Amino acid sequence: SDLEIAREATRHMARSYVGDGIGDDAIEALMGVSASYLAASFAAIEADFGGTDAYLDALGLNPAKRAALRGLLIE
Repeated sequence: SDLEIAREATRHMARSYVGDGIGDDAIEALMGVSASYLAASFAAIEADFGGTDAYLDALGLNPAKRAALRGLLIE
């Protein structure tokens, strides 16, 4: 499947940087996303900044920059 091809390419890319001593589980942990980690991140952003727009503003990503970035990342 396309997903498995993408995963294998990611593993290959990671190993090109860190060598063959890294296991597939470690690569998945580094390159993947855990739903619980993502939820905790959004909860912290909400608690600390009041929402993602304020968080992105604090990072220097104003609405114009966000729109430009969105255009690059979303087809």
